[in-house]
Amino acid sequence: MRAERPATLRELQLQISSFDDPKERAIAEDAFFNSYASSIAPKKQIIVLLHGMNTNAEWQEALAEPIRNETNLEPLVVGYGNFHPIKFFIPLIYRIGRIQRVRRDLLGIQERNPGTQISIVAHSFGTYVLTNILRTTPELKFHRVILCGSIVCTDYDWTAVANRISIPVVNDIGRHDVWPSMAKSWSWGYGDSGAVGFKHSVVRDRHFKYHHSDFMTVDHMRNYWLPYLIDGRIASSSFTSQRTPMKFIERTIRGVSWRHVIILGATAVGLLKLLA
Repeated sequence: MRAERPATLRELQLQISSFDDPKERAIAEDAFFNSYASSIAPKKQIIVLLHGMNTNAEWQEALAEPIRNETNLEPLVVGYGNFHPIKFFIPLIYRIGRIQRVRRDLLGIQERNPGTQISIVAHSFGTYVLTNILRTTPELKFHRVILCGSIVCTDYDWTAVANRISIPVVNDIGRHDVWPSMAKSWSWGYGDSGAVGFKHSVVRDRHFKYHHSDFMTVDHMRNYWLPYLIDGRIASSSFTSQRTPMKFIERTIRGVSWRHVIILGATAVGLLKLLA
């Protein structure tokens, strides 16, 4: 009959000491030690870093180095090239290729690492790319998801993808970040979730007194991202409860769809000229 595996380290030591032959004892020590160590070793977790637009994303490597010091975290830098603002604001034409490129890379990472937890940190246009991929690629799964500077629409259907991610998703918001509002106002398909939050049960909105790229520091990563990535703990930001509501003028500037205002204005001018 096969002996049961020792339940505790003390039982393990007693079982090894029962071997009279020194060679057998040495073999047993090696076998039991390797088995015991593998059972308590933390699982490796891959952390994908996905950048935003118009950048060479130096922050990815700057953050990757400290992450590598965590024994069970392996950072992987994923990108889609330098996405110029002009292309950023043109609907769909230039976006599809970027999304497909990142999708192939993420699927490749998952295929090469079966059974490994994969988490992702996405910034700016990277949040748009990621959420599009989540919606259209059901075979892709993530352990934990962090968004910052998000330009995803606030009505994004998180419930539809919640079974393929660990919830809650963390959405870091910058109080002085104007890019999400500009993306929503001046183009199509983007949203201002990086300015006002999702307000969804699947997402934890967290506010900071930041501009668009202020999240990309080692201090922010150590204080707010690593605790969540390592053990799921969401560190609170005091600014979340201390921030003051947006004033009327700021709400108006951020909320108005300026592309529609311009289109309507140009249409009105054209009609007036025709009627003149």
